[in-house]
Parts: sequence; C-alpha cells; structure tokens
Amino acid sequence: MKRDDLPKCGAKGRKTGEPCRHVAMANGRCYVHGGRTPKGEGWHKPRWPDADAPNAEAKLARKLRDLERSAKKRATRLAKMTPEERERHAHWQRTHKPGSPRKRAAEREYRRQNADAAKMLENKRADVDPAVVDLQWAIDELERRAAAISFDIFG
Repeated sequence: MKRDDLPKCGAKGRKTGEPCRHVAMANGRCYVHGGRTPKGEGWHKPRWPDADAPNAEAKLARKLRDLERSAKKRATRLAKMTPEERERHAHWQRTHKPGSPRKRAAEREYRRQNADAAKMLENKRADVDPAVVDLQWAIDELERRAAAISFDIFG
C-alpha cells in the first residue's frame, strides 16, 4: 500500500485553510493534530525517549530543555501573582490531584460517604438517652461479676 492510499488527517490548516495531508493515526488525526495526545493514568508524567532509539541522547536533551523551560515559565508566572492569587493557585493544586477523572470522582465519592457515615454516627451518639447508658453500664457490671464467680456444682 502506498503512502498516498493511506487515510489522511484532514484537520484544517491555520495558515492555508486547506485540509492536512499527513497520514492519520488510529484516532483519525496525525501526530501534529492530536494523534499523540497523552491519555490514561500517566498522562501528566513526562514521557522519556526510548534508550535504543538512534537519536535518544538528542531526544533526552530536548525533553530536559523543555521541562526546564516550562519550570522557569511556571516560576515566572507564580512570581507575578499576588499573595491572594498564589494562595488560590496553591489551593487548586492541592484539590486537583493528577490522575484519571474517573479515579478522582471515585475518591470524592468515597470521602463524601465517609463524611455521611461520620455524621450519622455522631447523630446516633447524641440521641442516646442517659438512662439507657446507665442501664447498659449496670448490665455490663453484673455480667463481669457473674463471670468472676466460678463454682462447680459437682465438686
């Protein structure tokens, strides 16, 4: 099969307005227009080049430069923020952990259920009548005394 026969990306070009003619990947777009968008559990982690690739050192150097550049950009952006904006940003970073949306939603639901359960238990403790607590204490005391008395009817 020739390259011309393969399916094309078709994304609209910004400069020319014509459809992109790169070969499409499995998702229907080329590598430039979203074919290699990171997804899944490790989407937020840097992807390191394969060590066996012929130009692995150059790729690694480029990746490290990009990471350093983005770290400097972030530091500059944070330095320009007011203390209120910085606190808001820090709060957002604490509350929006990386990971899949499904996993974050499951963790939120788990925390909500725990809070509901704690609230129910607290309400039950508050509803207990003091007379019932005294009776339960007396029952427990009598059971301890009965256990302490050991006698043998056959001896």
